[in-house]
Amino acid sequence: MRSCSLALAAFIAASLSLTACQCENKLTQLAPELVVIKPTEKDGELWVIDFGTIRVGRELTREIVIENHGNVFSGISSQKLRDGSDVGFTLGGDRVPFDVSPSSAFKAIVQYRPTARGVSTGFVDITTTDPRLPKVTVKLTAKAEAGTAEVCAETLTVGTFDCATVDHPLTIEYGAHLLNSASVSRKVRIRNTGDTSIAYAGTSFTESTPLSFTMSPDQNNAAAELAPAAVREFSIDFAPVVADTFIGIAQVVTDDPVLPLVNINLRGAAATSLTCTLVVTPTSVAYGQVPTGSSQDAVISVFNSGVLPCNISSMKTTGNPAFGVVSGSVTVLAPRASTEVKVRYQPSGEQNDTASFEVDSDDPARAHIVVPLSGSGVEPPDCVLSANPTSLEFGGVEVGDRVIRSVSLTAPAGGFCTVKSVTLATPNANFVLQPPALGLVSPLGGSSAGLTYAPKAASPNDNNMLIVKYQAGFLSGPTLSLNIPISAKSGVKKLCIEPARLHFGAVGVGSSKTLPFTMRACAGSSVTVQSISMTQAGPFTLSPAPVPNQVIPNGMIAMQSVVATPTTAANVAGTVEVVSDDPIFTKQLVPVDMGPETVSADAGEVMYTWEAAAITTTQEGTVMKTNLQGPPNRSAFYGTKTMKGQNCSGCHAVSPDGKYAALIEYGTPPTMRIVDTRTGGTVPVANTMSGQFPSWNPNPNTNPPYQFVYNDGNVLKTASMITGVIGVLQGANEPSKIQTQPSWGPNGKIVFVRGTAGLDGGEFGIAGPADLVIIPESGGVATPVPGASGTPAENYMPEFSPNGKYIAFTYSASGQGTRSAKDSVVRLVEVATGDIKLLPQLNAAGPNSWPTWSKDGKLLSFSSTRSGGEGSADIYYAPVDQDTGVDQPAVNMSNVNTNQYDHISRWSFLPPP
Repeated sequence: MRSCSLALAAFIAASLSLTACQCENKLTQLAPELVVIKPTEKDGELWVIDFGTIRVGRELTREIVIENHGNVFSGISSQKLRDGSDVGFTLGGDRVPFDVSPSSAFKAIVQYRPTARGVSTGFVDITTTDPRLPKVTVKLTAKAEAGTAEVCAETLTVGTFDCATVDHPLTIEYGAHLLNSASVSRKVRIRNTGDTSIAYAGTSFTESTPLSFTMSPDQNNAAAELAPAAVREFSIDFAPVVADTFIGIAQVVTDDPVLPLVNINLRGAAATSLTCTLVVTPTSVAYGQVPTGSSQDAVISVFNSGVLPCNISSMKTTGNPAFGVVSGSVTVLAPRASTEVKVRYQPSGEQNDTASFEVDSDDPARAHIVVPLSGSGVEPPDCVLSANPTSLEFGGVEVGDRVIRSVSLTAPAGGFCTVKSVTLATPNANFVLQPPALGLVSPLGGSSAGLTYAPKAASPNDNNMLIVKYQAGFLSGPTLSLNIPISAKSGVKKLCIEPARLHFGAVGVGSSKTLPFTMRACAGSSVTVQSISMTQAGPFTLSPAPVPNQVIPNGMIAMQSVVATPTTAANVAGTVEVVSDDPIFTKQLVPVDMGPETVSADAGEVMYTWEAAAITTTQEGTVMKTNLQGPPNRSAFYGTKTMKGQNCSGCHAVSPDGKYAALIEYGTPPTMRIVDTRTGGTVPVANTMSGQFPSWNPNPNTNPPYQFVYNDGNVLKTASMITGVIGVLQGANEPSKIQTQPSWGPNGKIVFVRGTAGLDGGEFGIAGPADLVIIPESGGVATPVPGASGTPAENYMPEFSPNGKYIAFTYSASGQGTRSAKDSVVRLVEVATGDIKLLPQLNAAGPNSWPTWSKDGKLLSFSSTRSGGEGSADIYYAPVDQDTGVDQPAVNMSNVNTNQYDHISRWSFLPPP
């Protein structure tokens, strides 16, 4: 037994010994082995990546690859660019820590994108868990070369050049020159100061640059490669043909990596004299027949076309007390500045009157200027037409903008006047006189005359006269003239203020809130801000205290803050008045307001709603306007509650920039009108005899601009506020159907309602099913909207979401009519898929109709006769996500609503004041 045990023990020992030996061999083989595969070059202990030579602005990538040639996992602990490495190097690739399995690899990506010429170096440090390769260091080297475009322009000193940099804009000042004198040239030089070629794409003027600036030779088609040290030189010439101030921009385009676009601001002036030179227009004024007991005004413009200030010793009328200066006298008139002097004629009896308007100044050529005045006093006829306001004062208008102003024409009690014509005293392409409302004016109803000022070029004195010829009697009477003075001037703002208004929201009593605005010299020259003040009392103060006569250099900004510190809980509004040396836009206003916000300013700053006495009433209706931040200031905008629009007015829509509203004036052909939201001025849209439901193109800069679509009877038409009716929208004019309620979307599509006419009028009522259909904005084939067509229900009042994904619409399962069905609810349909969103929270109570979107697409407003409101129908809004269609509970807009029928809520931003 003992020998058997020893043999077993020896066998076990041998086995253990063999096992141990085999186990030890196996442990030796199970080891990591990290090996650097890329890069392949070394400099001593350092691996090296040489990117070679690369041009600034381009990029190269290289890999660092570390493979695991062992048979167990290893790890990359860290990787980073060493501090001090060139900023052109960036490091990416596999994220660390990173486990490297056997036969796999870790990859780091090194990218080189140089920003400047020169030699670049850097280091990548990598640590691992492999004791055989604990650290890998890779040295990075590269050389960057660049073609550098040095753009310089000649200064007022001939042969001296000023060069553009990132922080230094380039301006060519031509100074003031006599009109019709020789052109003035300034050289522009483009030089490649780099070590490789650059691509010069040419130089061109911006669209707004006056034709008085030209290039010699022309650079529009002058693209070329400029080798190192090569120079391209040309001149920009200034040759004005009229007396004015000229501002433009020439743009130099290259592939310079730092300054690929260089704007060269151009500024010059032309004058008839290099001294003080006064131009007085008109050269004579004839007031015509003016009834005794009334008066007539005329505007005389006094303009300094010289380059020195004019010192004016007197502006007065002489010879007859029936004539007198009402306003506009000044003692100093700056260069290129003008003043409008209002001179009134008020006859004391039935006779012919004459007088003179005289200006005395230090004008070396015309120190004494005389303007003859004449008029005739006549016996007051049965009717003396009057205008409200008595003059059209446009103030300063930016070139390219359009401003509408209008006057109401009224007759006295017992009087009847017949308007025969409305004309301009002097034809001027900057004024657009829409067809006026002619015919009878009586105490029972008035008329109006509207005028659009649309300057195409800068003009400091676009003054004129609107002449209304009328018969002063019911069937007979003398023909008299009502002269309405017009004053206007235009140009480019020297001072740009952003933002245009400040909304403080709710500020607690005893606390304060500060909001800033910036003032930028934006017209190619410096500007002097003479004063900044608060024009209205309230809890608003300026901080810091404004510095008088602050000079802002060209292209630079100055900042001013307004502090709101309320002492009582109230909605308050005020205005900051900024006065500068800009001769056209001397005074600019920045409105400020404080108080609980109905909604955020991104949703909309103002809401226009239609208030009607009852749903079936067509004789009484007014478009109302309500501010959504600060004091609501709900007021009548246009309709029966205003002096304008004596008939029911509504079915309104507001242009994308908030400047204009298109609406319907029932019973007054032309049916459609454009109202300027800034001035309240209004003009008709010619040839619209039965217009309804206007919807603006989301892009106002079309050709012609400011287009909208509307339904005229049973078909859709497009129109422009500039040119009037464009024509029928082909595909939305099926004779056997009603086409109505269009919505112009942001995707080049128009959605509208198609159905069969009902008993209450084709535009408003469709009998039976009503479908939503989409058509290209240029016309074509109308396509039914899946999910909102082809059913027994009525789908109507569509409205595209701002992003174009959804259409909000009204749905009536019973098909009770497309105006105010009792079972109406608001739904969404996804344009691409036809997916329907039922909006259960918005529609928790009803009926609901007339959906419209807020400007930011986050709120959906609608009209509802649900209980708990202010009256027969109220405006509500509900948060609705225009990306997902998810809705939240509705909120009553109490600031907007009345006890009347409130509907068609239109959200808008306020245009600059």
